[in-house]
Amino acid sequence: MTPSTRNTAHSRPASSESPRAEALRARLARPSIVAVDDAGAYWLEDPAGRRASPESPSSADALAAAFAAFDAGRPTDGLLLVCRLVDGERYEIGGGAELIDAALAAAGRPRMPRSVRGGPASG
Repeated sequence: MTPSTRNTAHSRPASSESPRAEALRARLARPSIVAVDDAGAYWLEDPAGRRASPESPSSADALAAAFAAFDAGRPTDGLLLVCRLVDGERYEIGGGAELIDAALAAAGRPRMPRSVRGGPASG
């Protein structure tokens, strides 16, 4: 092929993803937080119902406190993510393994693998 007959349109490296796909990939790569519609404040509570994190307008501080407890090897059973709705109602978002998964996601870490317990599936 001579230089005069070569197709130069394909000589430029093309992006393998569309701009929408690239934007989605970037958004999914960012750490995530828990958000509840109409929530005005979030905090973490210990099993006795005492605050285990400061009250914050986002769940980031509460999730960071849950992650810190998990990462330090402290017990996380009984920790509960709570928010106050704009109408003043207290709303319990959740705890247990789901809270730790959310805390890990907020820290940009993969969730913990789990095994399925129970007897054989009946069929």
